[in-house]
Amino acid sequence: MSKQQENQNIHKKLKELRRARGLTVNTLAKKMGENSQKVGRIERGDRSLTIGYLAKISKALQTPIESLLEDQSSKLLDSHPEVLNQVLIFVEEYCKHLSSPFTTVQKAQFISKIYEMTLKFPNECRQLFLSSLSCCMISKSV
Repeated sequence: MSKQQENQNIHKKLKELRRARGLTVNTLAKKMGENSQKVGRIERGDRSLTIGYLAKISKALQTPIESLLEDQSSKLLDSHPEVLNQVLIFVEEYCKHLSSPFTTVQKAQFISKIYEMTLKFPNECRQLFLSSLSCCMISKSV
């Protein structure tokens, strides 16, 4: 499957979830505090998604962010929302320093890998791992 097809699947999933909740594009946009044209472009795949935007959609649709990532959600083995939240913050911060941004699918895959790696550490070491990773990766990308 090409990157474009994978991105289209994510956009299609967003549209399906919105419709399943009986929401129009305008209603969803209002719940998110966004422009309805922007939401429409996202659903059509004409606009890239950021993790921040996925978080807004997830909140407006009252669904976990991992359910929006379709196939990627199966990689999020155990449910540790606090760890996932820390990983999302790390990835968003890391992506700010990249010269060429990730596609939505690449970002989801990166989140999944970092999340899986983080869960391999004992609870008390997870924050230290993410902090160390952040220092290493962000300093190398600048």
